[in-house]
Amino acid sequence: MTEGADVRNFAIKMLRLITAPLVGLLLGALEGGIVFTILTIIDIRRHPPIIFGGDAGIYLGAIAGIILGSVCGAAIGLVVALLNAGGRRGLLLGSAMGLVIMIYLFVTAGPRDEMMRTLALIVVPAGASIGFVSAVLTAGRKHPQPSPEPRIFS
Repeated sequence: MTEGADVRNFAIKMLRLITAPLVGLLLGALEGGIVFTILTIIDIRRHPPIIFGGDAGIYLGAIAGIILGSVCGAAIGLVVALLNAGGRRGLLLGSAMGLVIMIYLFVTAGPRDEMMRTLALIVVPAGASIGFVSAVLTAGRKHPQPSPEPRIFS
């Protein structure tokens, strides 16, 4: 290989190292915000809180979901980028990380903590989708595809 090709490959790897965690962060924030908002609405309707009732509790749940989802999503995206995973491997990596989080949530949940168990069931498909999307959106093409447009300046 020539030195120019080595520099180009290094630049592509560095770009993926930045974009895959960023994609994971954004998708994790979106999924975490949605899931935590829905679970907070369900929990507030079942057990009205004393301190953060109504809209304040829902906003607090959404912010917590965005923060936690973005941290977990960025971690999944970073692992996908470091291992240079493709679509299937990204899906498996995200599922494995979601499974680890699920086991942790099941172990730490109390006997009457239905919301924690519900969240534990949701993190596996959420982690899988983050890993898959991070891998697919940041994967390089194997062979450059020719453009259907005619070249003006050749």
